[in-house]
Formats: sequence, C-alpha cells, structure tokens
Amino acid sequence: MEVSWLFKTAGDTQQYTLNSKEGGTTVYSANVVKSIRWPGATTVFQNGKWLSIYIGNGVKATGICFMPIAPQEIKDDPEDQEEHPEPNPKDALEKLESDTDAEKKPEEGENPESQ
Repeated sequence: MEVSWLFKTAGDTQQYTLNSKEGGTTVYSANVVKSIRWPGATTVFQNGKWLSIYIGNGVKATGICFMPIAPQEIKDDPEDQEEHPEPNPKDALEKLESDTDAEKKPEEGENPESQ
C-alpha cells in the first residue's frame, strides 16, 4: 500500500497555562498535512483553524519523471506572394459582348433583310 499523506507537527509543542479565569492550557504548534500524490497540496491546522493551499504544477506524482519536450521553434511568416491579374476580368466580358453585338448589327447602307 502506497502512502499518500505526510503528517508533521511544526512549531513549539510545549503546553502553556492560560492566564484567564477559566484556566486551561494551549499549544502553539501547528499540524501540517502534505499530499505525496499531488505535490504542492498542503493543509495546516492550529487552534481550531485550518488552511488548505495548493502551489504545484498540476501533475500527479507517479514516480516517473515528467519532462515534456520543448515545442518546435516558431518560424517566420512566409513572404507575400506576387499579385496576378484576375483570370476573368469584367472588362474582357464587356468587350466580348460589344464585339458580338457589332457583328449582329448591319452596317450603314446595307439592307438587313439581304443577309
């Protein structure tokens, strides 16, 4: 069975007598619980108050060393390509239409019915 938690007492563990009407004792040490499975997860408890904090890299400890490979070098943007004229421009279509209209119209002095 794998151990997942580490328990530790930190600080002064000696009991001190309180100078109040009720009397009693107090201890100024804190109990610390650390996660071995999730490095960076810690909980601290002292005098009825507790605090949980996580400062880690978000990677579960598996016993295998986690070493991700570095990303590839970022390359420069490619050069802009040279612009070429439109393969089917509007002007060519209009010119083509005007040429065909000229062929259909009879010239002056000709009889349109004789064609």
